[in-house]
Amino acid sequence: MKKLLRGIAEFRRTRPPGYVETFLQQAAVRLRDELLQRCGRAVPEREVLTINAAEAPAVARWLTRHELTIGNLLRHPDDREVQLAALPLLLIRDGVKTLAPDPETALAVGDQLLVAGSPHGLADLRDALFYVSTVEYLATGQVVPQTWVWRRITHRRRRAQHAG
Repeated sequence: MKKLLRGIAEFRRTRPPGYVETFLQQAAVRLRDELLQRCGRAVPEREVLTINAAEAPAVARWLTRHELTIGNLLRHPDDREVQLAALPLLLIRDGVKTLAPDPETALAVGDQLLVAGSPHGLADLRDALFYVSTVEYLATGQVVPQTWVWRRITHRRRRAQHAG
């Protein structure tokens, strides 16, 4: 903590007066504007997501072999071209905190993500954490058959397309 405070003090000494305050104020305004754009004027709810087998089993399973970015996770499970009414505010990985993480940041098992959003946006996000087919769709855009019958039909169609 002392090291961090010394770093902040040094940063302030090397910048013009008011630089840090202006930078932080601009960052807060950008975050507020993004939250308003995604969630509207209602007071957003917040939730901490822990990416692990207990709280986000489908995501944790997907991450064992594939990559998933924060931006992809925050896509709508019915139409990945639509962003959820939710915004990542903080990512904690191995004790390191990242404010307003970049949507292109790849998630890792053990990450904690503080997300603010509308009740519907957060509900859609929570639902996606438990379904591997939904996570695959969010990550790749490919609709994955969920039932045995649909998987068999899809498999036959793919085999016929490759043969023809």
